[in-house]
Amino acid sequence: MNKLSAFETFVMKVRTTIHRRMILMVRPLDEPIPAPTPKGEFSFREMTPDTKDAYLRMLPQRRSIADERLHRGARCFLAWDGDQLAHGYWMGSDRVRIDYMEGDLILAPGDVYMYDSYSPPAYRGRGLAQAMGLHVMRIAREEGYKRAWCLPAIENRAGTRPVEAIGYRAVSTLHYLRLGPWGHYWSVPPSEASQPELVR
Repeated sequence: MNKLSAFETFVMKVRTTIHRRMILMVRPLDEPIPAPTPKGEFSFREMTPDTKDAYLRMLPQRRSIADERLHRGARCFLAWDGDQLAHGYWMGSDRVRIDYMEGDLILAPGDVYMYDSYSPPAYRGRGLAQAMGLHVMRIAREEGYKRAWCLPAIENRAGTRPVEAIGYRAVSTLHYLRLGPWGHYWSVPPSEASQPELVR
């Protein structure tokens, strides 16, 4: 994949300060969910108070964000390589903060939102994003959820491949136009009643 030039990177940063776009993708949970098959032997467990510090050591800059998410009811799932943390993956329901869009995603009953998938560099390329996505989908289905949603940024094309690989499909592109204190959201194609709503 060709890297952006310094000028192209500058133009993209300027544009995304004013106009941000994310791809709204959905994955029905009543469809078959394959077993996770990462490259390596990993165990998957939900974050607990005892394992939260390991996540914060992996991503110390997200301490306040993690605390806010947990306070709102979001959950984090972790992949372990023995006693080494290899991946973190979040799931939320009801109302989830989307920092990039400076708003909240309002989810219908029966919907969950999957987000913020992260592996340290040493564990990248092992299929952990897909494996964790499938693992958390299974948990969501067992808990009675019907659909999973995700929102990769449109500029991050590489971010769509792992979710497409586990069955997500694009529904629309969400736009956010920000001019000072004023902001406006819209969807292309227009939002349907069944899809989550983004609000400031």
